[in-house]
Amino acid sequence: MIDAQEKPCRSIATWRTDESFRRNLFVPIRLLLALAVILSHSFLLVDGDEADEPLWKLTGTTIGTVVVDLFLIISGFLVSHSLVKSKTIKEFILKRVLRVYPAFLILSAIQAFVLAPLASEMPFTGYSARQWGIIAFNMIDLVGYGFPYGGLLSTFENNPYPGVMNGSLWTIRYEFVCYVFLAMAAKSLRKISVCIAVFTLLWLWYFSGFRLSSHWIVTAIIGDVFYLPRFFTFFMAGVLFHRLRNRIPYSNILAAVGAATIVGVAVVRPDILEPVLSIAGTYLLLWIAYQPELVRLLGDVKADYSYGVYLYGFPVQQSLLLWASPYVAFGPYGLTVCASAIALVLGAASWHGVEKWFVAMKQRNSSASH
Repeated sequence: MIDAQEKPCRSIATWRTDESFRRNLFVPIRLLLALAVILSHSFLLVDGDEADEPLWKLTGTTIGTVVVDLFLIISGFLVSHSLVKSKTIKEFILKRVLRVYPAFLILSAIQAFVLAPLASEMPFTGYSARQWGIIAFNMIDLVGYGFPYGGLLSTFENNPYPGVMNGSLWTIRYEFVCYVFLAMAAKSLRKISVCIAVFTLLWLWYFSGFRLSSHWIVTAIIGDVFYLPRFFTFFMAGVLFHRLRNRIPYSNILAAVGAATIVGVAVVRPDILEPVLSIAGTYLLLWIAYQPELVRLLGDVKADYSYGVYLYGFPVQQSLLLWASPYVAFGPYGLTVCASAIALVLGAASWHGVEKWFVAMKQRNSSASH
């Protein structure tokens, strides 16, 4: 029990107590990260490669890669709290399904039945039984590329980066695999020593460069195991921080050291940026998320457009390059601005039209089970 002198004021955000845990900046942070993905992809989609992407030129790592790492940290941190607050593993998985699937399924349907026929150079006469099966499997298994539906329908063939309808969605299935991993290991990870050991082993696995080969059946179900060390490492960084949150101080000095370390490594040793980011970046990210003054200004934002922006950003960019480029000469930054504006509208529609209703359902189910 917290002593009265140590109990935080309701106006102060802290990751340490349940009372103020939800007073944070994760909603605006995730929105900024989703917009940063659009920026990163703009260079790829305009130029056909990432050679001029700002962070790539400096470090050999793209902004999009770093953003996905940060998303995973946030996800591990928040989903760990959801697991603790869930009465059963079944309830926890149901909450994850309700958060991830509805908006994903809507987007997948739009991609398959609206965008793909319009963006294909081939005449569209309907899908074969095999293609219907692929579309259904992709929806269930969170495979979101939206192409080529059995090799019979390709899209955006005349764009600088042809054939890809949605290059953002590949991460969602891997993140959901992380949720399942957390649920399966929930009892073991209650022990701090086990949690530290798991993170350490994953960290060593990822950054050692050792990779397992993936059988096609495994790849079809959970994705290529080549990517799992990365996703598990950054996800577990958030999980471990949550597990240790009562022991980790909120320190401006630690945050400054973390920021200086990240910047220094990015300039001097960019090849080790991700190993450093998984530790120093985790602290700095969560320090920002609970920054008291910023929380007072922005911490009451409830509408979370970030998932919708992430879902729709890439196909919006490809569509602009296909249909608007004859009239507008898009550079990477111009494409970023135009695509971000449209993606924000679609993200808002996704939140208000789909996501928030399932979030409310998730919260009602959680309350009813306690």
